[in-house]
Amino acid sequence: MSYNIDLYDRDFLRRSIAEQSGDWTNADPLSKELIEAITEACVDAGFKPELHPPGFVEFLRHQGIMPSEDFALQTPTMSARISIFPGSISFVVQASPVTPASIEYCSNIARKLASDFNLGYYDGQSGEVIV
Repeated sequence: MSYNIDLYDRDFLRRSIAEQSGDWTNADPLSKELIEAITEACVDAGFKPELHPPGFVEFLRHQGIMPSEDFALQTPTMSARISIFPGSISFVVQASPVTPASIEYCSNIARKLASDFNLGYYDGQSGEVIV
């Protein structure tokens, strides 16, 4: 089981909640500049880039799917991943002994990114939404 926190274009998230849209996989795309700034912020927060297995990116693109850019934070006190998709940023914390601290850390980063870049914040587990 994992704990997920997602960031979206603020208007997309507001619209999706209002329309009770169940499929958010085709979220409005985020700008290249925004994704670059978020990537830099994630690296500054200690996340390290992870590469996809050889051939996987080509396979996804052949299927018409844009692969995510993935980052991981693995320390004795923290364990989390970030996947950056064209229309969303997903923070994922897997169940482990460091889950509470990892969730708190990711929540704080995600809230800051949402505020700094005018993004919508969605925590499906707690029900917290910031639009």
